[in-house]
Amino acid sequence: MLIDLHTHSNRSDGTDPVDVLMRHAQQAGLDVIALTDHDTADGWVDGRRAAEELGITQPRVSRLMKGKVEDFSLDMLVTLAGKLGLKPQISFAG
Repeated sequence: MLIDLHTHSNRSDGTDPVDVLMRHAQQAGLDVIALTDHDTADGWVDGRRAAEELGITQPRVSRLMKGKVEDFSLDMLVTLAGKLGLKPQISFAG
């Protein structure tokens, strides 16, 4: 399973519209892609729609406001993995 939890569309500092970004993700073999545009969630609904049409999961894993990540936690990532049928193993390198 391939997952990208940090992508940007042209609604932030990315280059592609949300639907094109999702199509590129599918072509690259991604199973899960999170849209994490800076300072806006405007593309999230369009991204979710495009991802569903392409068979990709697009979780809402973060809300970015004024350049700061809010409402993101490792717990959310583990929950998402569980919903996808994965059994995550977490380890920390130190």
